[in-house]
Amino acid sequence: LSNVALNRERARLNRGPVQHWVDGFAFSSLVGLVIVVNSAMAPWAIAAEPGDPNWQVADSIFAVVYVFEFVARVYYHRFKYWKQAFNIFDTFLVVVACLEAWVLTSGSLTFLLVLRMLRFLRLLRLLTLFPFFAELTSILSACGKLWRLMGWGIVILFAL
Repeated sequence: LSNVALNRERARLNRGPVQHWVDGFAFSSLVGLVIVVNSAMAPWAIAAEPGDPNWQVADSIFAVVYVFEFVARVYYHRFKYWKQAFNIFDTFLVVVACLEAWVLTSGSLTFLLVLRMLRFLRLLRLLTLFPFFAELTSILSACGKLWRLMGWGIVILFAL
C-alpha cells in the first residue's frame, strides 16, 4: 500500500495518534539504539555488584523504555500483537527486564547473572524492528519451526 492508503486506513481505524509513530522508522530506530546500548552495557552489568545504585538506575531506565514500547505496540496492534512469535518473545524479555530492575534486586547471584546474560537475547529483537531484516527473520522463523519438527520426530522415535 502507498503511504496515502496507509494513512487513510489508519484514520479509518481511529486509534489515536499512537498509530502514526509506533511502526515508524524513527521509533524503531530509537528502540533499536536503546537495545544496542543496553546489550553493550551487559559486561558492565554482569561485573556490577548486586545492588549497585548506578546500575539500578540504568537498568530502570532501560526497563521503562521497554515497557513504554510494549504498551504502545499492544495499544496500537491490539490482539494482532500476540499473533507473532517474536512479539511473545519480546514480552518475555520485557518481563525479564522488569523483574531484574525492580523485583529481583537482591537474592541468588547465579539467577541474577542468568537474567543479566539474557539481555544479549534482546539483540534478536533488532531483527523485528527493521524491514531490511525480513529475509533473515524468515530464515530464523523457519529454523524455529524446524527445531519444533525435529523435537516431535525425536518424541515419535523414542515412543516406538
